[in-house]
Amino acid sequence: GSNLLLFEEVGEAGKVAVLTESVVSATRDLQPTFELIGVQDVRPTSLEMLARQLAQYGHQGLLSLRRSNKQLVAASTLALQLRALRGMRAGVSAPITGASASTLLGLSDDGIPGAFALAVWRDAMDELGFCVGYAALDEALELDTSASRPTGELVDRMRRLGELIGLAAQREDSLGPNTAREALRWLLMPAIAEARATDLHNLAFADLGDMLNQLGDSVRARVEGVCLLPARHPGVGLQRATIGGAEVVFHALDERRFEELRFEVQSLG
Repeated sequence: GSNLLLFEEVGEAGKVAVLTESVVSATRDLQPTFELIGVQDVRPTSLEMLARQLAQYGHQGLLSLRRSNKQLVAASTLALQLRALRGMRAGVSAPITGASASTLLGLSDDGIPGAFALAVWRDAMDELGFCVGYAALDEALELDTSASRPTGELVDRMRRLGELIGLAAQREDSLGPNTAREALRWLLMPAIAEARATDLHNLAFADLGDMLNQLGDSVRARVEGVCLLPARHPGVGLQRATIGGAEVVFHALDERRFEELRFEVQSLG
């Protein structure tokens, strides 16, 4: 079958996707990046299977005109983590890039080490679950754990996203909440539409879109977070923290975690 080779935003509203049947050339380019995670099996057939899985779940492709291989692999690995977190619940995740990064993170994603993404799923009849995710391979946003509460750039960005979701869930018809809801819909609705097109008989994704449209009216929100970080990053020792009202869990992004995620997502189908 076809694999997503490249996916880029063009201008403010355009997007370009390139599909390919062979990922051999792209896989060779990504090998040094896979080795940063600690991937031991670098046989061509093994790396090709790995690349196909990341292309399937990462929604980023295997090449980019403006993002580094480290950012691409971080984004795809984060997509695996978010898929594993929601389990069998109907949901989607979307990478936070381009215009969405400027709106939701407050900065361009070009200069961010690693990648951010947001997942949403149906938690209950009247509640949406959101997960703010961040992943990085060797360089990561700063996190200072010397004080009683963690501080730093990573905390600031995670808090900003968590607070924006909380604002969107407020039952107010005013500029702040309405702008927050529109930003979330702008990011997540294309992913929901893609999921609906892929599985036309699954009405759960239609319900998910309806619930997102009703956020702040009859639908509530619950927020959590997850970070995949280099093994020596201070956040790995922190393990978990409350940031912006969300419980955030920190994991080392090493070969063990990587293979666990691949296996878990494969078992979910």
